[in-house]
Amino acid sequence: MSDRVSLERYLELVTQKLLARFPFFGILLVPMRLVPSEQHPTAATDGRAIFYNPDWLESLRKTDEHVLYVLAHEVCHPALGHLWRVGSRDRLKWNICCDLVVNDILDACGLSGPSGTLRFGDTFCGVYMDPAWRGLSEEEIYELMPDPPGKAASPALGGDILDPARDGQAKDSPGNLRDVWRDRLVRAAHAARCRGSVPLGIERVIDGVLRPRKNWRTVLAEFVQPVKHDYDWRRPDRRLLPDLYLPTIAGEGLEDLVVGVDTSGSTWNEQETFLAEVEGILRSYPYVSVWVMTCDAKVHQVWHADQDTPILRRLAGGGGTSFVPVFDRIRELGINPTGVVFLTDGDGEYPDREPPYPVLWVLTARHHVTPPWGRVTVLDREV
Repeated sequence: MSDRVSLERYLELVTQKLLARFPFFGILLVPMRLVPSEQHPTAATDGRAIFYNPDWLESLRKTDEHVLYVLAHEVCHPALGHLWRVGSRDRLKWNICCDLVVNDILDACGLSGPSGTLRFGDTFCGVYMDPAWRGLSEEEIYELMPDPPGKAASPALGGDILDPARDGQAKDSPGNLRDVWRDRLVRAAHAARCRGSVPLGIERVIDGVLRPRKNWRTVLAEFVQPVKHDYDWRRPDRRLLPDLYLPTIAGEGLEDLVVGVDTSGSTWNEQETFLAEVEGILRSYPYVSVWVMTCDAKVHQVWHADQDTPILRRLAGGGGTSFVPVFDRIRELGINPTGVVFLTDGDGEYPDREPPYPVLWVLTARHHVTPPWGRVTVLDREV
């Protein structure tokens, strides 16, 4: 693009280029005003407009790719709800966490950021941006990240996530903006998918906002469903009053549920948590037949359990990680499971092919690997 056009015209041309290459980001950008502002050292957004420092943006103008990155970066903040998810958190620290997530998405899309773009593995404000945080939510990263010392300067890119209700704006503006941006997100996602293959980074934006993560026990309740319900009115449920007759489930047709427990060295500190969750499954689903298998690079322990079965307190393992042996053992035992629930950090060897039954991967909060197939949830206290 020619340097002779005005900066305002140049930004119009860059917006058209973003629409052509990345319609998802471009559609989100079009309704936003682009406002020059010397109050901001780089760029910022309040969800209604993108404010940019003209001198700073002019310095990036020689490389269109960098300007594309800046605009896509700024629309990601309201698209991901960063403006209203901040709550009472420190805004600088929250901004750093959000920038890490956004820049990781843009890098996955193949965009090239300007100098100073914050990434996992960098040290910023004296704090190491641990790559193990990749894949975690902004809130999870915030809890793990040490507080930056002093009043350090904001990141070079996306320096401010502005308060949508600032400067006398209506108090309900953030709520209105949430609805506006959700509608924009739905339309942008539909348009991007109609164009064919959607880059992985964009899918993460769409899935993260349109399908927010549920508490893992809610996901488990949806996952563990009887394949049929045969109600028998002839026998009373003994847990009820003697003269009260209600239907009981007689032969629900439930096949075995398999619970795999990762006992590799990388999950050794999670063993007590895993055992507690196994016990919770047995208590919560007394009519489900459960096989429990512990595995690192091989299956170590197998037991057929119910709510009255004592749980082993010492789990064998501590080596490398492969999930393949559990699926091999299921086949060897002739089990036709209604599903498999695997408690793990996700870091291991997966079978080449997805099995013919559903699989739920329950990942530790600090996981950094996403399974290639199956349903995924995260083991946490609350969502």
